[in-house]
Amino acid sequence: MGFFDFLKQEPQKPVPIKQTKSKKIEDVVSDDSEIRKLQRDLKAQDKQLEQIIYAESYFEKTGDIGFLVEFWEGIWKSGGLLFDGSKWTFRLPDLYIEIGEYNKALSVLKKIKSPYYADKRDSYIKKVKKMQSKN
Repeated sequence: MGFFDFLKQEPQKPVPIKQTKSKKIEDVVSDDSEIRKLQRDLKAQDKQLEQIIYAESYFEKTGDIGFLVEFWEGIWKSGGLLFDGSKWTFRLPDLYIEIGEYNKALSVLKKIKSPYYADKRDSYIKKVKKMQSKN
């Protein structure tokens, strides 16, 4: 017995390989259709984000807030954002607040149902009601 024998590893027992079911063609096709749906969704999100960036940059160049409000109203009328994002979710209420359309801002805020934005939505509602009462 040598001094460093304790460093030698014992051979491991072989672990039996679990047999798994081979995938059926239906499973593969199902996976492919899910992938295609995901790709379509991502493409639609990309397109919507491009439109948002264009509209926002147009507003920055021209200052045409009417155009921007119409653009965001169109987003909300067509089902809303296709992705999550606090900045964009609250963009239309921000614009309505900026132009003094408090009832419209409240209307949009009440449509925000995501639990992720509940606190922010509630604080916006309080803020808008306070501004409304000052007028």
